[in-house]
Amino acid sequence: MKKLRYLAIALLLALSLTPFISGFQGRTVNAYSLENGEKVYSIITDRIMYETQSPYYETINTFEAWIQLPADLADSVTGGVIMGSYYNAHSKFPGTVNFGVGTNGNFHLFWNDGAFTHTFTSVDLRNDEWTHVAIVRDASANKILYYVNGEVKEEVEVVLGECVSDLRFGIGTDWNNWYNEKTPFYGKIEQVTVYSSAQPQEIIREDMTKRVITSNEREGLMSNWYFGKKWSFDNEMVEDTSSTANHCTVGTYDKYVEVEEFEDYDYSLLVVPDMQIMNAYKKENFVQQSQWIVNSAKELNTQFVMYLGDMTEHKYVKEPELSTSEWETARSCISMLDGKVRYSFVLGNHDYNDWGATRDTSMFNKYFPYEKYSKTDYFGGAFQEGYMDNYYSIFSVGDVKYMILSLEYLPRINVVNWADRMISEHPDCRVIVTTHYFMDSHGKLDSGTYNPYNYADSYRAQQMWEKVLSKHSNVFMAFSGHIPADYLFRRQDKGIHGNTFTSVLVDLQGAMMSSAMNTLLVIKVNERNKTMNFCYYSPEYDACYNLQNQFTMSFADEFNPTIGGVEEQENSVVQELATATEDGESASSLQGVAAMSFTGLTAMCAIVKAKRKEEQI
Repeated sequence: MKKLRYLAIALLLALSLTPFISGFQGRTVNAYSLENGEKVYSIITDRIMYETQSPYYETINTFEAWIQLPADLADSVTGGVIMGSYYNAHSKFPGTVNFGVGTNGNFHLFWNDGAFTHTFTSVDLRNDEWTHVAIVRDASANKILYYVNGEVKEEVEVVLGECVSDLRFGIGTDWNNWYNEKTPFYGKIEQVTVYSSAQPQEIIREDMTKRVITSNEREGLMSNWYFGKKWSFDNEMVEDTSSTANHCTVGTYDKYVEVEEFEDYDYSLLVVPDMQIMNAYKKENFVQQSQWIVNSAKELNTQFVMYLGDMTEHKYVKEPELSTSEWETARSCISMLDGKVRYSFVLGNHDYNDWGATRDTSMFNKYFPYEKYSKTDYFGGAFQEGYMDNYYSIFSVGDVKYMILSLEYLPRINVVNWADRMISEHPDCRVIVTTHYFMDSHGKLDSGTYNPYNYADSYRAQQMWEKVLSKHSNVFMAFSGHIPADYLFRRQDKGIHGNTFTSVLVDLQGAMMSSAMNTLLVIKVNERNKTMNFCYYSPEYDACYNLQNQFTMSFADEFNPTIGGVEEQENSVVQELATATEDGESASSLQGVAAMSFTGLTAMCAIVKAKRKEEQI
């Protein structure tokens, strides 16, 4: 993949989408400002942020920060989040909290997913000066104290329960996406300190004089980070000086960054997240994405492409014409891969005729028929002959053999039992599970809290893992979508044989509905070193979406018989899948699809946002 070439186009897009993505400036690569010849990075301009490595499982009862807000910040502009864990309202994560600044330069507290919010109006923090702020929840006295530069400015009498979430924290912004904008901090952040205990005034004043605060001197200290007065992408990790060691790593939000070169690999696997918004409102990107997959297959030695469901957006039983048009687009675009690249797909909840209420998959099977796909040389078998709702694919890359299990949305118990048998019958295969909903954005396997149709015959992800997947040493990975997430959330679990099972959430559709739809996961596999390089790649911008979405992880696993240790396959010869095709050969079937202007797209996405507040993802 080449370096970022479309800067001018990206800037024009940013301007054209301003009504929808207010202030979006994130498509320039490695931008910075200069002050007296020195590089200065801005949370707003450069979309820089830090994120904690872990969540906290105790309530933050004391929050302290050194901040600087510009004096000319308009009254109507929200000052933004200093430290926060809030995620979009649809996912409803109790225990999320934001510490930040609202309008008019006033400190604002957002507590327990908004169960309590309060704006402290006594001090306007817009003064161009470094200012120390602190919030203390005194649960014993049922009050909150607000400090500015060590002085109590306000007290609020309120009974607040504990506030704990499984989500990590962002420094400089929250995690909000899909329905609303993030609220990045409009100034600078030098230091943040948090405690599980309510600290008295004398401790807060002492903390104001310290850059390094340790657990030896402070009871209840959860974390202390000193970022310095000038943030930089060069400062990749900021140490937590407490015994918690919850260090912060640098990243970006809503930004395309230059792709890091990674050439030491044997082949690639691609994962395509939910296509529904792209299909409904930006069909030309669907075409471009498919053409890019075909055109780059030889260069990347792409061995398999996994589609994660929600190919369509509109409900067939409610809006049949829109839905049918989307099915036709999905079939045309995905079929561009026929004979060029192997691929699989799964049912998303939107791919049922009634979004899953009766599990009617007639449209899905009409446009992706068993008669076609059962004839491919990599088709392994189906749960029910004549239907593509649940099936598996088998293919080899050199002496490595893969099984891709494609399972329906919230798979039925008998489907999971069938998958169990198929895995048992193929012990020589690395098994990858693909299903629409498996992992959540707080890093947990779905355990049944979200069940819109009250399915009583389903195994949730946690049950699938415990009852089936954990029992097979050759089970390797799982990819899922459904839950909009800016980042490639991943987790690892150990099976009963000691093998490692990695789950990855891949669903960027909601982060920036107008622009980030044409983004997919490129995984470059090195069999000799047993490494995978992940990149959330956008063919549209030839860039990676957010700095933290490109990383390399080891998959060496001596307990998985299909993988083994690093030394076992040093002489492996990896075959190259023939992907020769003429440029544009497969694009003709969709040349008649109307392309929506970006101005029109902005309006349409605003409509769909309002509409989808009342509907499920």
